Order: sequence, then C-alpha cells, then structure tokens
Amino acid sequence: MGCCDSKGDYAEDTKLASTTQKSPNNKKAERTRKPRRTNLRTPGSTRKTTFKAEPALEINRGDYIQVNEGEIEEKYQIKKVIHNGKFGDVWLAILVNGGFKRVISEIDLATLGKKRNEAVLKELEKLKELDHPNIIKVYEFIKHFNAVYIVTEYLDGDSLEMKIQHGHFIEEDKARTCIKTILSTLNYCHNKGIVHGNLTPTNILFDGKNKNSVLKLNDFGFSWNKISKSSKLNSMHYAAPEILQGKANSPSSDIWSLGVILYMMLTKALPFTAENTEKLIDRIQKGFNLEEYLFFSNSKEVQDLLIKMLTLDPQQRISTSDALNHPWITLKDDQLPTIKLTKESMAWFSHFHSKNRIQKIMLSSCISQVSDLSDEMELRTLFEALDKDHSGTIQIKECIDGYKLFGFDDPNEIKEIFQKFNLNENEEMNFSIFLAGFTNWNSPEEIKKLEKMFQVYDLDNSGSLSFKELVKAIPGVQENEMREYFKLADLNKNRKIEIQEFVCSLTRAFNTKA
Repeated sequence: MGCCDSKGDYAEDTKLASTTQKSPNNKKAERTRKPRRTNLRTPGSTRKTTFKAEPALEINRGDYIQVNEGEIEEKYQIKKVIHNGKFGDVWLAILVNGGFKRVISEIDLATLGKKRNEAVLKELEKLKELDHPNIIKVYEFIKHFNAVYIVTEYLDGDSLEMKIQHGHFIEEDKARTCIKTILSTLNYCHNKGIVHGNLTPTNILFDGKNKNSVLKLNDFGFSWNKISKSSKLNSMHYAAPEILQGKANSPSSDIWSLGVILYMMLTKALPFTAENTEKLIDRIQKGFNLEEYLFFSNSKEVQDLLIKMLTLDPQQRISTSDALNHPWITLKDDQLPTIKLTKESMAWFSHFHSKNRIQKIMLSSCISQVSDLSDEMELRTLFEALDKDHSGTIQIKECIDGYKLFGFDDPNEIKEIFQKFNLNENEEMNFSIFLAGFTNWNSPEEIKKLEKMFQVYDLDNSGSLSFKELVKAIPGVQENEMREYFKLADLNKNRKIEIQEFVCSLTRAFNTKA
C-alpha cells in the first residue's frame, strides 16, 4: 500500500510555523552561533526495528516526548510570565498548531556550570519516563543556546497552598484523601529511583477548581538545586534536617516534607517557625515533639503518622510503602468505586493491543496531548482503584482481580482475553497505555481528538503529514518503522498523509470487521 521502497524518502524538510512574537530571552535569541548540542538523547535510539503486533505493553511516554533545538517562538506564542524562577522564567504559552495552553519553564544552563549542566540533562531524561495520573505531563524539551525549556501541561486550578489557606483540609477525611494520593505518587517515583526533592504546597497543583479536581506534583527539585543557607525561608520550612546539613535529597527527605504539609493541612500553621534562617535551621534540627503542640487535637492515628513522618533520623523515618499501609491512611480503603466499564471496553483493548507499536504510540500521545482532563476522569478513577499496590502501573493480575469493574461476572472471562495476547499476569500497563487501551477510538468525540492530534503533528500547517514531520514528532520510532507506517497509511500513494488517512490508519484498528 506504500508509495516508495524502504530506502526512499518522503516529502520536504519540515518548516516550523513561526510567529512574530519576540523572544522571551532576547540576548539568547540574538546570538548567531548554533545552539549548543547537549547529550539529552532521543529515546528509543537503540531499539530494534519492528512493525508487527507485539504482546508486550512496552510503550513509554519517552517514546513521544520530543527533544528539539531552536527558538520556542517557532512553535509557541508566549502569552505572559507566570513566575520568575531561580534558574529562569516560567511562561504561559499557546501551542500554535492546535491552540492548546502550555507552561514553559526555562533552565538557564549558563548559571549552573559544566558539572551541574550534566546533572540537569541526566535528570531531565528521568522526567521523560514519568507516566502517572498525579504527575504533571511533560510534552517537550527545547534546547536553545545555553538554555533548556521544559514544556508541560497547563493546570487552571489552585495550588495546595491556596486550599490549605482556605481550610479545605482541616477535616481529617479530606486530608487523608490528599495525603494518600501524594504518598502513592511518591511511591511510584521512589520505585523509579526519582526523588521529588522540592515538595511544598506551592508545587502541588490541581487541574481545576471543582470538587473533583485532581492534584498533580510539579516542579521536581534536582540534585543541582539544593536547599542551602542562602535559600528562601519559605523553602526551608519544608526541608528535612539532613538536607539543611548539606546531604543529598532522598526518599526520606520527601517524607519529611510531606509530614510538614500534613501538619499544615490539619492546623493551617507550620510546625517549625523562627524569625530568621539560622534560628529556623536550629529549630528544625531539634526535631518534632507533638507534646509541644497542645492545640493539636486530631486523632491518635494521624498523630502517630505525623511522628513517624517527622522522625529526626532519616533511617528511622517511615517509608512511602509503610505509610500507605498505616492505619490512618487505610481507614477507608474498603470503599469501592462507583464507576464501572462494560464488557465492550475489553473489545476496545483487544483491538488496540492487536496493532503495531506506532499506532499505540500515536494513540497514547493523543491521550496525553489532546484529551481534556475531564475526559480521563472515569478511567483515571478506575486506574487508581485497580492499583492496589500503589506502584503507579496496573498489572494484568490486578485487572483480573477487579473483573467486576470491567462488567464481568467471572474472572476467567477477562483472563482468557489477556491470555489470547500472551499477556501473563505480571505484565504491566502504564497510565497512558491504560487510558489509550480502554478508549473507544471510533466514537465521534475521539475522532475529533485524532483530528486535533493531526494538527499538532502538522508542523508546517500544510494540511498533510510528511515522513520527516512524523519522524520528528515521534522520536521513539525509527525511520524503518515509520516507512512501514507510511505504506499502511498513505492510501492514495502521494507520499504524504492527509487527515482522513491519518484518522483511518488509527481507527480501523478498532473496526470489529478488521
């Protein structure tokens, strides 16, 4: 069905849509030398080429997170400065192709030095792999001269700090739900060897202002961005005592910070205060003694958890996994979600899983970049209900154990479907695969999203996709794989893919007659 051989090439070079907006960093934009090349690598560069239905569920966010070079105004319209950060500015921007709101954070590498530059790039690699319902989505990295720009999703809800100030969490039940979600998210990160390192109420955001809004961790701290005696007093309030002694961030330091946040949620006050930096450091390093807080009248269970989270010795401090099993956290774990899927959802999963890797990546990318946060609500709730071990992934066994949530009366029915694809019970699905796999891509709503995704990929606004555009848009795919996809999708054999062909190439994977 293709229009050229495996050695052929497609279409012309990509031309990014540009705007007349001035660079937010004029000094960098006016330089004429080429952007400094860094070692932020393209994911999947060593993967063997394949283009067949695969039994494994090994698709990661890094497969479709782009790493580009150039000015950010080539793809984004800068609207306003949100924040002036320590290492650069943070802007609200609009993606030119598609019109989606994005947040762009600058890291000025020139302020860090060569050694810390290497640490930045290494840790940004880790960010690409994070795929969790309660972690802010990263879409793209853009390198330009001595800066790296991180493009993330825009959330229009309040920060946790604002909600605490308004007393949203004084009731223990509300605080419990929030703390459990954060613990589960940290557990996912810690299991991947990633420490948040910058856990404060201002860095925990909500995706909306309604009562069902979902919190997301943002602004991960890095080894090159340590708390020190010159740091702002606000940051120090949440820093673990060992961090103030100059030691590296660790999972235990995240737990301490969350303990401070839990105390604040219940009291609207900080557990450690002082009039200046030196006295605050001294106060924190003396540790937490609940007997000093006579006004703290909450339950014995939450008091016990607080003491274990704010233990002075990091080796003795409670871990995320143990905290998730603490009696205060598990108090209402027996409540089942009211949301259930139908058996038809397993048919959607079957058709999704039977197709090739590029189709899966495109559909996962569409879920990530185009879907409204409200569209994910049902599947996100189901994902959290199935994730019994708080790993941030769903094992096939967890789906089988939760068979009733998929509309089945017998676990063997759903088990047989998974076995048909040679999926063993220990096979795992990440969040994006779970969402993409249980979505009905033939529905009118989802077809509209695919059309929007086409616009995102159509970098030169030509109304068609070239081979080079798609290779650039999906960095986790090798060129041989993409040539095969073109043979599948280019129905009229004109060496480009129109919007109807693009949608057809993805939705026919869900045609029960296929």
